[in-house]
Amino acid sequence: MATIANRGTAPAIVYFTCDVTETGAAAQMTSYPGGLMEAGEEVTIQFSWMNSDVDNASLTCEILTPTQLVDENAFGGGTASSEQITWVDSEDSEDGSILPVVVAFAIAVVAMAAFFFRMTKSSEEDEEELY
Repeated sequence: MATIANRGTAPAIVYFTCDVTETGAAAQMTSYPGGLMEAGEEVTIQFSWMNSDVDNASLTCEILTPTQLVDENAFGGGTASSEQITWVDSEDSEDGSILPVVVAFAIAVVAMAAFFFRMTKSSEEDEEELY
């Protein structure tokens, strides 16, 4: 979660991007979090992110500056960092079994055999009717 305040006197559309503080790499987020903020409003924006390393990690986030503005610090700018989050490997509670795959394959084979048997039988009946 990130808390952003619009200290100005007009509404603003604010989006931000984040980097993993420890590596400097861009945080893996599905989109840029943010949205419309009214003048004087402070909002908490919830967003999710992923990390490919197993370790403690924190974010450094920065408000995206519209390309039309020349001075990035004209509206406050700057960055903010989060507390560290511990990332761990998730372990599967049970090993995958091949049994469901074998059963599904066997059912598929039986179904295909029945289908071909019916097709062959109906073809033989059609030929008998012709004679």
